[in-house]
Amino acid sequence: MISPENMDVRIVNSTICCKLQGSLYLDRLPNARTYPKFPGASVRFDEFTAMFFQSGRINVLGLRNLNHLDTAIHVLKDYLKHTGVDTNLTGEVKNVVAVGKFGKAINLPRLHSRLQQLGFTCMLEQELYPALRVWPRHERWAALVYHTGKVIVTGAADVHIVCAATSMLLGYLT
Repeated sequence: MISPENMDVRIVNSTICCKLQGSLYLDRLPNARTYPKFPGASVRFDEFTAMFFQSGRINVLGLRNLNHLDTAIHVLKDYLKHTGVDTNLTGEVKNVVAVGKFGKAINLPRLHSRLQQLGFTCMLEQELYPALRVWPRHERWAALVYHTGKVIVTGAADVHIVCAATSMLLGYLT
């Protein structure tokens, strides 16, 4: 029997989107790397990487803890202030990636048939990929469930959605 106490879930990555009021001159950004055929520039900070686009959109990638969101926004504001851009910047979480362990081996074919009966879109091709891929209807998140008990949830816009997704999958395992 798998219980929530046996489950260990941790955030491994998140994406935050920000928008400036005006456009951004990418060639004026210090320490920015540009790439051919890519319409933006990237800057690596200590805790995250920021992708800047000429339209004023900024994507913050690689935050491993959403408690650092305010710190990341503050670092970006300071960085932009030093480049001559004064901004009122806010961020919105777009994607959270979490990894969890159910603490027990999982019978993937049985879970696959159970989830399909409940209306989930599932794909299990163990010859090609060693995990059950799960997409629930009317939800934005997706999951990979491995026979070892490892689960990866991505596409959620909130930590609470990740917890609900893993709890939902856990409920179907018992």
